[in-house]
Amino acid sequence: SQEQEKGGLKISEDVLVTIIAHAASEVEGLVSTDGASSDLFSKRSKNIKISIDQTDKVSVELNITVQYGYNVMIVAKAVQAAIINAMDAIAGISINEINVNVCAIACQ
Repeated sequence: SQEQEKGGLKISEDVLVTIIAHAASEVEGLVSTDGASSDLFSKRSKNIKISIDQTDKVSVELNITVQYGYNVMIVAKAVQAAIINAMDAIAGISINEINVNVCAIACQ
């Protein structure tokens, strides 16, 4: 005999954005659009867009700035991997797709 669910479970988009931002911020070679790495993405950031379809598949679009001297493709792929791992480990959510847009190179 299986126990029946006693209600639903929903994780807010703000929580997902926080997980994504934190995971991305730990990738070496990534900086914020203003060049300051301390506040990479804010909750209301236009740099992170999440869409959840009717089957609860999550898609992420992320705009990043890469530090000059780092390989852009390696940083972008590391961001994707970090987000996938964090979303699975923290929220138990598998990502349908992550589109990473490298918008700038920061020369500091």
